[in-house]
Amino acid sequence: MLWLLVANAVVLVPHGLRRDWKGVNVTVRRFWLRGLFGGALQALSYGIALWAMTLAPIAIIATLRETGVLFGDIIAILVLKEPLRAARIVAAAFIACGLVLIRLQ
Repeated sequence: MLWLLVANAVVLVPHGLRRDWKGVNVTVRRFWLRGLFGGALQALSYGIALWAMTLAPIAIIATLRETGVLFGDIIAILVLKEPLRAARIVAAAFIACGLVLIRLQ
């Protein structure tokens, strides 16, 4: 997991700097602590999911992770006031169908 995160940074940081050096520089200076905290939480979340897959069937853990995506959508719409678009509704419907199919299995 650590190597995945390192490889991700090795690819994305130079790409971001090449595309918009000034914007990245300003953003990093302004939000470095928030970004560091968010990155640590993301790594922790992924690590917990991997650990859980050693204890329970992968299908159950994958289902729980997908419900997290649905909760993220709900938070984005209700709290962050993002628009409810057709693509988001279709994606949520596919996730819900997948959850039902896993349950029926």
